[in-house]
Amino acid sequence: MNINSYISEEEVLSISEKYISSQNLAHSIKVADYSLVLFDALKEELKLSCKYKAILKYSALLHDIGYYIDKKKHHKHTKNIIMIDSNFNKIPDEFRNFMALISSSHRKDIDKDIKYYSKELQQECLKLISILRIADSLDHTHKFDIKLHKASVQNKTLNISLIGTEASNIIDRLEKKSKLIKDVFNIGVSCEIN
Repeated sequence: MNINSYISEEEVLSISEKYISSQNLAHSIKVADYSLVLFDALKEELKLSCKYKAILKYSALLHDIGYYIDKKKHHKHTKNIIMIDSNFNKIPDEFRNFMALISSSHRKDIDKDIKYYSKELQQECLKLISILRIADSLDHTHKFDIKLHKASVQNKTLNISLIGTEASNIIDRLEKKSKLIKDVFNIGVSCEIN
């Protein structure tokens, strides 16, 4: 089963546009692109199933739609919007809930509803959340001219290569947002700036 059978990327982008500014939409697109690069780099190390790739991308495209309601608690509002917006009604609950959980957990706390999943699905959620957090940290200000050049895993370390004169400005945020992948999956994160 694949989420693309129920909703297209274009539809998800259209929903995002309804709730966020063009600057935030550009950020969400960048975070989605970064998420896919990181997913591919971590696929073998985390034993990621390809069926979750589109869910991660859609979660990244939607992760900031809660700004429409409130910046400070936007992650919680993002979840609520995904759960109540009728545009998502055609998506089976398992996908909708998964997207809402991943999107709403992109900040510092894991959504408490994760406890309702099996241990196996909790692990899958945590993998995707950890990737989304790292991707989000790479563009957290929404304004630096930074590009993710490449990502690879060697010796239990995710090596991220960035291009941009302002790349050093995100190192602290990357360190904070990498905590989940380090603590739960014992994967280090290193960053090289070109």
